[in-house]
Amino acid sequence: MGKKLHQDDTAGRKRTIVLAGQPKLGRRLACSCWVQFTTQWRDILSDRHLNGIIIATPPALHAEMAYAAVKVGLGVMVEKPLSLNLEEALSLYDVVAQYKGCVFVDHTYLFHPATEN
Repeated sequence: MGKKLHQDDTAGRKRTIVLAGQPKLGRRLACSCWVQFTTQWRDILSDRHLNGIIIATPPALHAEMAYAAVKVGLGVMVEKPLSLNLEEALSLYDVVAQYKGCVFVDHTYLFHPATEN
């Protein structure tokens, strides 16, 4: 797992982990925000201090990451698309039901005609 950058982890404190495929950028962001850093997404699944994750990765990883997170009890917010195909989406639906998980798919209206002036 990435280097722990902030030692003051009191009981009421929320833990934040930056996961980045670009180590230099990720370390700089983590250091500036006093949070932990890693480049391996599977490393965060065993962190008992987390209660949820935000998935903002290339779409090919969305379903796999959400599936793994739900199986260890993490809440998930994932950028659209949820998956690349219906089979992946249905498989994720099944695991969410089995583990009584929560998955939320983010959708932005940035370029939606209703938000244009």
